[in-house]
Amino acid sequence: MALSASEKIFIALEPKVNELGYELVDTVYVKENQNIVVRVFIDFLEPREEAVGLEDCEIVSRSIGDIIDLLYDVKYFLEVSSPGLERVLKKEKDFIRFIGREAEIKLYNKLNDKKSYTGVIKNFEQNMLTLKCDTEEVEIEHDKIAKANLVFHF
Repeated sequence: MALSASEKIFIALEPKVNELGYELVDTVYVKENQNIVVRVFIDFLEPREEAVGLEDCEIVSRSIGDIIDLLYDVKYFLEVSSPGLERVLKKEKDFIRFIGREAEIKLYNKLNDKKSYTGVIKNFEQNMLTLKCDTEEVEIEHDKIAKANLVFHF
């Protein structure tokens, strides 16, 4: 299966972003109106009390434009930001890092007649997520997850 533009950008940028001391959380390549927009979401490699700030985004932005230019010979707008309070969970280490936090999980196909689960991340091992939903625990294979993100209550 061919990689999407977002996946190609992620693979190309991850080593440089890590070298700068940040984690590449997600990348999005999208056409909005007549413009191409590349969105890059970063966090600190090591968890910290403070969130990624404007200065962090500027450091990464200045360092990755040339890499994207090598991939695509098109005019684009680059946006670098923190992943936000309801950050995307993609990799095994994301789920492990946020054990004990509430997450919303959307599946490609139904599991127990549901395509969406919200609950507390209990565990993630051997490619299996354990989610505590109300009174039950649900085990979900990582490759069955279409989208996962943290839930933040205001």
